[in-house]
Order: sequence, then C-alpha cells, then structure tokens
Amino acid sequence: MSITGTGALGTLNFTTGTGGQTLRRLTVNRTGSSPTVTLGTNLTVGQGINNPDSLYLFSGIIQTGTNVLTLANRSQFGHGSPSAFVDGILRMTYPAATTPTARFFPIAGDGIYRPVSVSGTATAVTEVTVRMINTAPPGIPGAGLNNLSGVRYYRIDRSGTFSGTPRVQLSINTVDPVDEFASNPGGLTVASTTDNPPTGSTVWQAGGNPAAAFTPFPAAIVSADIASLSSSSLCVFVTAASTVPNDNPLPVELVSFAITAVDEGVKLKWETASEVNNAGFIVSRSRFRDSGFEELASYRTHDALVGKGTSTTGGKYEWIDKSKLLPGETYYYKLEDVDFNGVIHTAEVKEFVMPKEYSLSQNYPNPFNSSTVIEFNLRLPSRTVLEVYNVLGQRVMTVVDGELSAGSYRYQVNMSGMASGMYLYRLRSRDFVATKKMMLIK
Repeated sequence: MSITGTGALGTLNFTTGTGGQTLRRLTVNRTGSSPTVTLGTNLTVGQGINNPDSLYLFSGIIQTGTNVLTLANRSQFGHGSPSAFVDGILRMTYPAATTPTARFFPIAGDGIYRPVSVSGTATAVTEVTVRMINTAPPGIPGAGLNNLSGVRYYRIDRSGTFSGTPRVQLSINTVDPVDEFASNPGGLTVASTTDNPPTGSTVWQAGGNPAAAFTPFPAAIVSADIASLSSSSLCVFVTAASTVPNDNPLPVELVSFAITAVDEGVKLKWETASEVNNAGFIVSRSRFRDSGFEELASYRTHDALVGKGTSTTGGKYEWIDKSKLLPGETYYYKLEDVDFNGVIHTAEVKEFVMPKEYSLSQNYPNPFNSSTVIEFNLRLPSRTVLEVYNVLGQRVMTVVDGELSAGSYRYQVNMSGMASGMYLYRLRSRDFVATKKMMLIK
C-alpha cells in the first residue's frame, strides 16, 4: 500500500481479515500542510520474516492515537526524520540473536518529534513498544541523579526477554520546541523506573554507562544501560535526567525583573523568554538580602502568578505589594518559580528602596551668591516640573521638566545672570505642589 498526495488524508480503518489487520508493505510519502495519516484501528505492517523494509516512511506523519502501529519485519530498518515520523504508539520486532540488535523508533507525541533507540539481545523473537508521554515524569530523582526532565517521559513495553543489559537512547530538542534545558549537558543520562504507572513517590534510578553527544547543545542524544529492560518486568518507563550537582535547570528563563512604586504600593513586574514545566511563582520580601523572607503571594492563591507550564514564547507577569512600607527604607524582594514536581527555584533577589514621601527642601545656602542647591523627593514616577519665579510671578528659569522616577533628587541652580532679590521656586509632580522662597545676594 502506498500513500502519497498532500495535506491530511483522514482516518484509515482496516478490517480484520484472515491475516488480521495486516499490510505486507506500507509506503508513506505525503507532503504539504498537515501531511497526516490517521489510524482508526491497530495496524501490522510486514510478515515477521527477514524480508526488506516493511515500512517506507519518506515524508508525512502517521497518527496512531490509542492504536498501535506494529512493524513485524525482523530486519526492519529505521526510517524517520523531523518531517516523517509516527505520532503515537510504535511497536517493532527484534529477532532472536546472540549479539545486540538496535531499533530506531521515529516517534513523536503531540506533534513533537523525539526519536528513541532501543538496543538489546533478544533470546527469542521479541516485540518492543514505545510511546512518548508529554508531561513531567511523576516522582523524584534517585541516587546519583539531581534532576528529571520537566516535560516528558516514555513507556517501553516488551513481550520477550533480553539477555545482558539493553541500552536506551533518547533525543533532546531534536527540533523545535526547545523545551529541555541543562546548564551542563555533559551530565545528562537516562533514568528509569518499573513502577506502573509512576507516581509522586516513584524514585527514578540512574542508568549505567551514561553517554551524551551534542553538536551543539541544546540538541542532544543521551543514552544509558537500562538493566530493568532485561528483568522480569515487561514495562519500563524512562526519561532524560541530570547527574551533575546543582544542574537543576530553572523552569523559566527570566528576561527582566523590575520593581517600582505605584499609587497602590510597590509593583513587581517580570517577563520570561521561555518556560518549562512551570507551575507558577512565589513572591517573598525581607529586610535582609540573605534571610528572613516572608511569603507574600503564591501561584496557589493568586491567579496572576500561575505559570504557563511549557511555553517557548514565555509570558509577562506583575503583582502589587500593598503593604505599608517605611519611606526611605531598603527591602529585598525574592522571586521564585516552582516546577510541576514542586521543586522551588530562586529566579532573582532584588533590592528596592521605598521612596520617601513627596517633599521639597529649603535651598542651601540661603541667602546665596550666584548658585544654590535644591533637593526634593518623589514617591511615584511622573512628569515633574521645578521652576523659579520672581516676586512678580514671572517664570525666570525652568530647572527640570520631564519624566522622573521615584526617588531623591539634587539640582545645582546657577542664577549668576539674575538680579539680587527674593525668588520663589515651585515643584509640581502628580498632585503634589510645593513652593519655597530663596534670597539671591550679590
């Protein structure tokens, strides 16, 4: 059977015949927008003997849903690419052998292509089934592991027995989206568990003889020996993991984190470039940089702090601290993000000085000859105007007229070209207006 053409073909339902739902050979070469072929039933391709390829997958996507595509040919070569893969459940056949046989599984989940390779020595004809699960693996890293993938894991089922120790190879960031990060990719490995299904209390075990290849990262191939694939368990779950201490990648890539005073209090505003397995954020405050932080808000209680899970485009967030803070005092805000495993990561700690209340100070020296200093405080950012008037009410100088941030300001005012006498200086910012007198004597 050959499937060509462009676009989505629709659903194929195969009627069970004398040979079951079986095709001797299947060629898929479909192009264009959404070049998909959907299986409405299980399908077996090949006759279980050492003939040439039973599946020719040149271009297009085979979607299996909950059905299984089985490649029965014992000498099936591996086909697959970012434009030609099986989105769903793929089963391949291993011949009885005395040396390892490798099978390449060009699989995807939800359209994300991440191929898998399983190599092992089957003592009898054995079927291996692989499916991708695009959620964070439940459980915790075991001995020798420091972090698990935050976005996916895989289920591997087998029908027969492998001698020795089979090896599993996983792909990371093969194509977009880039959703698995590590600060030290050389420490990547494969972890496994026989818990079926894994739960929050599952302890994932490190594979043996780990190896990682990347040119360059973030695309990588990670492999390790998985002893449980040759044990009595017929179902094993695997995921990518890190063995490097302190190599827990942040769930978010933070672009900016800004703190400003606003009418309602103190606004915290941040932006992420991307997010991986991000449940949300926690905001805390302290009078000290390294200790004494008190939680103010959490994604568990504030919808505005709920993360975007996994997103390559990131997001924008803001939250307002409405506490009564002391003007002129220094505070520290800590922004933390929490992944779906409940692990808390500190994104950034930022210092913030609470602006003083609006005020306009008396100039000094006063009286003065030629120049003097004027100081003022702004509690909120806004357009601010500082002007000098004579006693007739005529403006003789504009010291500043523009957008200023909250804070304290000091301006040196030169009036050497003006006549001696009394002058007034006036500050306007938002609703605040203040005027003071000063004396120029030459």
